[in-house]
Formats: sequence, C-alpha cells, structure tokens
Amino acid sequence: MVGNPFILVEFPEEDPLGYYNDPLGNYFNLKGFENNFIPNDTSVPLVDQIKHRVEGKKDVLLMLSTNPQGALARLFEEKSIYNNFREMVDTGGIKIIIYSNIDTMADLCWSTSPDLTSWINELRPFVLADGIPGKSFKEKYYKCQFIEIGNPHFNYRMAHPELGILKKHEPRNDFLCLMSQKRTAPQRDLLHEQMKAKGLIGKNIYKFGPRSKNTFDDLQYSFDIEKIQTHWPDGVPVIHYYNQTNLEVVAETFGDENTNDSFFITEKTVKPITMRHPFMVLSSFNFLKNLRNLGFRTFEDHLDESYDTEQDVNKRIEIITNNLTKLKGASTEFYTNTREIRDHNHLNLQHQIGTYQNRLWRAMDEFLKNLL
Repeated sequence: MVGNPFILVEFPEEDPLGYYNDPLGNYFNLKGFENNFIPNDTSVPLVDQIKHRVEGKKDVLLMLSTNPQGALARLFEEKSIYNNFREMVDTGGIKIIIYSNIDTMADLCWSTSPDLTSWINELRPFVLADGIPGKSFKEKYYKCQFIEIGNPHFNYRMAHPELGILKKHEPRNDFLCLMSQKRTAPQRDLLHEQMKAKGLIGKNIYKFGPRSKNTFDDLQYSFDIEKIQTHWPDGVPVIHYYNQTNLEVVAETFGDENTNDSFFITEKTVKPITMRHPFMVLSSFNFLKNLRNLGFRTFEDHLDESYDTEQDVNKRIEIITNNLTKLKGASTEFYTNTREIRDHNHLNLQHQIGTYQNRLWRAMDEFLKNLL
C-alpha cells in the first residue's frame, strides 16, 4: 500500500458520532483518512455490498469487529453468486483488521468453531490486540499478525478513578467477590466450589450466578447511576461494597485454561484499583507480573502471590482461598498495612488513563508506517 488508505469500518451508520468519539475512530478522523461504514443491510450478501463500496478504491483497510452477529460472521456464513470474499482479499488490495473497542481478544478466544478459526487464519488479518496475546493464543491464530494497542479499560470512558473519593471505609466483612456464572469462565465454578468447601462464603459480600436484568440493581445503593453519565454500568464500582470490606477477590475474564498465558485486563481489576482496595486476581498465570510491568504494585509482601506463577488453575485457586482463610479476622490490619500500595495504584491508574490514547495513536502510526 502507498499513500492514505480508504477505511471501511464496522460501526452503526446511524451513529457516526459514536465512531468518531471512539479512540480509534477519532484517530482516523483527525488523520484525514477517507472512511465509510460497512452496510448493515441483511437482504443482500455482505460481500456484494462491500465490493460495491470499495469499487475504484486502491488501498482498502477493512475493519471488522469480533461481534458474533457482526460482519466477520456474516462474511464467513453468507454466500454470493457474484463475489468471493477470500478472493477479494487475496487479489483486491484489501487488508483486514480485526478490532472491537473492547474484548477483541476475549471474543477471539471464545470462538469455538474450528472452521471459523481456520477461515480467519486464511485471511491473514491484522488483529489489534487489547492486551498481550500469549503462546497458546498465537498458536490458535497462527497466521494472524498481532498489533498490541494497549488496554482499552484504561480509557476515561470506561474507568472512573474519581469515584474513589466517595469511599468511606467502615469494614464489617473480610472480602468482596462478585462473579457472573458463564460457560466461558469455568474457573469461576471451581473457585465457588473451593469457597464453599472452606467455609468462606458466609459473613462476606459474595455473589455467584448468571447475569440477569437485576445484575446492577445494587448500584442504586451507592449513588444515582444516571449522574455518572455512563452507558456501561459494568465499569462502575458498587461503592458501599468497598466500604464494608478489606479485600476484593477478582475473577477475571481469562483463566479457564491452564495453557492460557495471555494478559487481558477488564473493568473487574480496574474497580478495586479505582476504590483504593487490595485485591487478588484469578486469571491467566503471570497476570500480576504483567500488571506490575504496567507500573502497578501488588501485595506480595502481605499475601502469598505464588498463585500468579502457578499454571494449574486448581492450584491457583487453592492458594487464593488459603490466603482468604488466613485473613479471617485479620483483614482490617492487612488493609491498613497496604495503604501505600493502594494509593500508588490509584495514581498509576490515572496515569494509564491519561496516556492511553497517546499510546494507542503512536502504536497505530507505527503500524500504518510499516503497512503503507
């Protein structure tokens, strides 16, 4: 490719301002790249509609999301008597970029269809990775090229460090643990079983079950959610839970497979940092190591954090629950002794948020310089 490309992006045409307010959409817009949206008309095969929109364009970047009902899935499933998408990519000067504003790696990790995975590999796309893809992830998508663009949950629209000032700590429980039960996170079932077996659920703030329409009802006891001006309540911490506890047990998105060494951080870990709270994280191994590489501090001087380097998920859970057992009745002292770490992490979170977009744009500049 030479010169500026034509960007064809998957985003609702009826909400262009949403795209231009997205950090990546904002980047392309301010760079002055010509762009348009992938049509959402389902009456005509999508490949035919894309062919029409890129007609006459020399260099095309086709940005597809990982939405299971989105353009990538349609292009895989739909057939056309006029156009073949694979041939268009191979011969038509089209480069594929897989990107979602959040959860790109998570959606690809959960793709269970071998045929879809094989098809994605055949396209040889660039994947804008919202984290660090590990060995097993790269082996699954062995023909993809990964461009690490940072962690979008360190984005001012998704993280709320200012809410930490509302915390009024009056602990009555040792720990907090909120887990949604889902098929793609069997490690949470394992954690739940060990929690029950060791008698850790009672007298703590603990929730485990499928998401429902009532999932975020507890937010109303902290503040009027409308005043936060967010359309994503997942990222908002339930402040009164943090007021009542001395530690949070975070069950992250990744961590279900022993071989998964990818680093993927979500709002689940951002929340305790926002609230200046200690935490333990059940995730892929070396999660804490990667977190420390971002400038955060963890609690290795106060807890057994050897769980982070343990590759067996059951052993990771055993060490985490053993820590909880030892903290029974001693968690307030633990909380007091970790103040310096908690304050440091809160400041570093603000640094990460403040520099996120700059780092994203620099990564895209480097990527496009090598591509064009």
